[in-house]
Amino acid sequence: MNGEIIKLKYLAEEIQAEISNKMVQIGTTIKMACVMVGDDQASLSYINGIKKNSEKLGIITDIINLPSDISELELVAQIIQLDKDDSYSGIIIQMPLPKHINKNEIASIIDFRKDIDGVSPYNQGLLFSGRSFMIPATAWAVDIALVRLARERNIQLAGKKALILGRSVTVGKPAFHLLLQRDITPTIAHTKSLNVEELAQDADIIVACCGVAEMVNDTWVKPGAIILDVGINSKFNAEGKSIMCGDVHTQFTADAGAIVTAVPGGIGTLTSSLLYANCLKGYFLINKNESIVFDFEV
Repeated sequence: MNGEIIKLKYLAEEIQAEISNKMVQIGTTIKMACVMVGDDQASLSYINGIKKNSEKLGIITDIINLPSDISELELVAQIIQLDKDDSYSGIIIQMPLPKHINKNEIASIIDFRKDIDGVSPYNQGLLFSGRSFMIPATAWAVDIALVRLARERNIQLAGKKALILGRSVTVGKPAFHLLLQRDITPTIAHTKSLNVEELAQDADIIVACCGVAEMVNDTWVKPGAIILDVGINSKFNAEGKSIMCGDVHTQFTADAGAIVTAVPGGIGTLTSSLLYANCLKGYFLINKNESIVFDFEV
């Protein structure tokens, strides 16, 4: 069986087009706030990218940069202020936070209607119960991409076995519940799991979100398996140049007959757009008391 390396730009463009159409219907700009504590350059580059791309869609992103020595109480007060300000439809707390700040406590403060990262206990609980509102964008991207790839290839997802490599609250754990809602049988593997390669060989679907460059290779997969590569890593090529790669060896797994999403150009292309989709969901619930469903998530 021939494998495939899948670029998801076409799907990202569909999502962006639907968001743009919703923005036209609203007829006004909406705002989101991105709170960054400290001056981590990688984080700053990431949120500047969010700001640039959001404003192309008519979503204003305010970056609120706070000093790294801010107290937890002061940060809580800042978030409560944003919660109360209905001009904002979304709030992102950029990670990492300084060690003296409890990230779980901070996540619990965010108004669930504005929690566009989907990390508050309330939104996590809704996802767990099968009544999700705001889903963490990367896990949501995995779900949307999987459904589209299966539909395009006439693959029935119900009853399939999936392996999720990683147990983070933003990808691994929410992906588990999303797959379960598709009648898939998911398993999570983590750093303490045994015989992970054997688990992978038996899986019809692999979600790679472990943060280890090209860990999943041709010996891990079976022909026809769908592999969703969430990883963003770097490695040196034969010329000594640093290049981006995922948690999956794309070419080796495709040569083994798997259907694998590309890095770059795969799951990551959907993630920022889904943050903006969550922001729109927040806007409609806050301002119109409506819960909206996008065509791309059906």
